[in-house]
Amino acid sequence: MLIGQVCDFGNDGDAHYRIHAPSRYLGKLPGVYTVDCHFSHRRLSQVIECADVLVIQFVNDWDFLSICDYRRRNSKITIFEANDYFFDLQPWSPIVSGWCDRETQELYRQLIIHADGVQTSTHFLADKWRISGARQVTVFENHMTDIPDLVSMPHRPFTVGWAGSPGHFADLLHIVPALQTWLEQHPEARLAIMTNELAQSFFRLPAHQLVFQNFGPLEQYLHFLRSLDVGLAPLLPTDYNRGRSDVKYLEYSSHGVPGIYQYLEPYRDIVKDGQTGFLCRSPSELIEKLDELYKNRELRERVRANAYAYVRADRLLENNIRQRLDWYRSFNSSTMSDKSLFLRDLQPHRESPATAYYTLRAEQSEQQFLTASKETQPHLSVPCLLSLLEQLPDYGTAASLLVHKLNDLRRPQETLLRQQILSQIAPYAMKWRLEICRAYFLINDTTKAFNELEQLLHLYPYFLPTWKYYLRLLALTNHPDSQKVATRCLALFPHCYPIGILAIDNFPFSERFGILTNIIIHSTEHVAPFEYHHARRIFRKAVLELIGNKPVSGQTIALLQAVCKRFPESMQLRHLLAEHLQHMGQHQEALDEYARVVEMQMIHIIGQEENRTNSIPYLLQFANYIQKVSSVPDGHEYFESLRT
Repeated sequence: MLIGQVCDFGNDGDAHYRIHAPSRYLGKLPGVYTVDCHFSHRRLSQVIECADVLVIQFVNDWDFLSICDYRRRNSKITIFEANDYFFDLQPWSPIVSGWCDRETQELYRQLIIHADGVQTSTHFLADKWRISGARQVTVFENHMTDIPDLVSMPHRPFTVGWAGSPGHFADLLHIVPALQTWLEQHPEARLAIMTNELAQSFFRLPAHQLVFQNFGPLEQYLHFLRSLDVGLAPLLPTDYNRGRSDVKYLEYSSHGVPGIYQYLEPYRDIVKDGQTGFLCRSPSELIEKLDELYKNRELRERVRANAYAYVRADRLLENNIRQRLDWYRSFNSSTMSDKSLFLRDLQPHRESPATAYYTLRAEQSEQQFLTASKETQPHLSVPCLLSLLEQLPDYGTAASLLVHKLNDLRRPQETLLRQQILSQIAPYAMKWRLEICRAYFLINDTTKAFNELEQLLHLYPYFLPTWKYYLRLLALTNHPDSQKVATRCLALFPHCYPIGILAIDNFPFSERFGILTNIIIHSTEHVAPFEYHHARRIFRKAVLELIGNKPVSGQTIALLQAVCKRFPESMQLRHLLAEHLQHMGQHQEALDEYARVVEMQMIHIIGQEENRTNSIPYLLQFANYIQKVSSVPDGHEYFESLRT
């Protein structure tokens, strides 16, 4: 069996536990070959064609949705790895800019639905994906690849520690007041922290008491664990945290570190309280457990030994890898195709003789492609792509990008000339087919463009980029079926408000206000904190463009009231609502809105006049987030406790 995996290559924990280590160990099993392929690799099309099972790690590329259906028609299995709940990110996460776009979220949903199976890391996530419509879901827990020998506890100053990515900042900050107080009461104890340097300012401790280390690769983190006598794992009660795995428990335990873990889904069913670790429900309870471990060395010895024994007995990857293979085989994928030539070509990429594991990393050709894909000026990227394809004529991803750039340069005839070769080297892809439709439109053959688009929608009805282009073309040509098509689109993508806003232009003008009002009410019913301001900007723009200089009416007021209810912070929209209410004779309601606008303006003016505080960077945002998701009763008191 050949198992392919489309992914990026990294050196963090997620890349190790979820991507490369499982592939490496699957490749050790008899008759199994595994290949990890970078999402932009020139051999990607061969992996898609040859792999009996293809595992897709999320890439924000809608072609992977059509790949699922293409492979299913060829009796090949496609699995989607969904091991994080990206619908509830922390607002300061470095990946927020991509995930606040509902089109990115929609692709994630569609991959969950259209893949033959979804593999994930926790039962919490598995339940989420089943509700989302996944065909089959299974849980592959994280496992350790190797465990060092358990050495005796060293005699040193007692060290409590924590390590984590910036996404964990609020989790850490939540326990800082209690932990700071405990450390002040125990000046002989030390705190070891490994994370982004921003967190160094969370604590006010003497230099000898705070050991800070910038976050690094997995190997560096595991080495850091050897310095700890007790490890902490606080988590705020968010869905993103509930979906996290128990990997920190595995890491602590395998390195002889007794841990104190949040009583939340990742740990509450795996940690035996008082035996293999400790569970806490609040910062004060965490301090109670910490104090108990601090005072009782024998307890630390016993807990670390029990936890270590559990991980060594039950959570080694080599003892659990076969369950993956058994699940993949349960799909009865076709393994009849001849893969010998492909495997022969892969030999230079084999990691070692001990495993039939191959890695196709981004090399010079892929870097050239990625550079061209980021180039915003098509006249600069086209020569680069032409040169690349002259060397590698079968590079399907590059050929698909080329026709997009050619259309941007208004060279549609060249795009159409490449249709046949694209159908041979990238038959699974949809994006180049959309460019063929676009080329027909550019040569004024709108009939052909419509026919091609309708065929694509029939073949892949959930391929959102096709709908975007189709809706624009319908509105541009005043097509008689535009309203019917737009209505169908709204029903297919109820959560994706960008496509809903785009569809509005296909309705009679008199109906657009009501449709946008409904989109605001229904598609923003569950807007997560991290996407809130992006959604506010999108809807403010849509509302202002629709209202424009149109006459005031009951419809405009209903629309403004709906958007102001969802996004009450917009002074511009509230002021416009007040003007419309006054124009319609609703004077008291107008005065109330004007009063709110004045209050908002005063806050804005004061904020500009006063100097910025000397508070810790992001502290206000973290404190606000903690207040929203935890049981802290008074955010002001909490903030003051952090400052003092």
